[in-house]
Amino acid sequence: GKDSVVAAHMLTRYGVRSAVCEESFVFDRQIASMRQVADQIGLRVTYKSERDDDWLRARKEIIFTSDTAARAKSFADRHQRTIKRHARATGSTVVFFGRRRDENSVKAPIYEAHGRAQCHPLAGWTLKDIWAYFDAHRITIPWVYTTRFGEIEGNAPFYTMRADDVGGHRAAWDLVGSLDPTITPERYGVTL
Repeated sequence: GKDSVVAAHMLTRYGVRSAVCEESFVFDRQIASMRQVADQIGLRVTYKSERDDDWLRARKEIIFTSDTAARAKSFADRHQRTIKRHARATGSTVVFFGRRRDENSVKAPIYEAHGRAQCHPLAGWTLKDIWAYFDAHRITIPWVYTTRFGEIEGNAPFYTMRADDVGGHRAAWDLVGSLDPTITPERYGVTL
């Protein structure tokens, strides 16, 4: 996402050259854009797709839900678990995130969890700070932020958009389908 791009760009200035990106359930064009931006900022990224359609079919109640607890659990299961596995596999003792307090729960800029330091260098940044950084460093804005989905949900997986934000489940499916016609209710066993 936009915040992760800024954090990654900042870290490349200190010699960090590798990262991990979870890309399950994002649009194909979004994946291509993420890879383009990673190349632009000089970052070698390991792309992971830890979850498949069967995982989401088994949890179809989370698709477009407004339930905060269910959204947080699905995020942790998909994104956080991928990062933790990658950190264990690479022996990383420090993990950096592009998360801000005004859009995520961030306990502190740095703390220990699961035997490694978790760093959130953008914890106190605002959305205005993020876009100003993109502009100042001439970083290409990821494609998804040029779409209505991106304006509402950012760089998240398609299913995390809240139906309430767009006028209901049918409207959510229509919006997602306009960006990728292969993403349909039928594909995930959802009846409208």
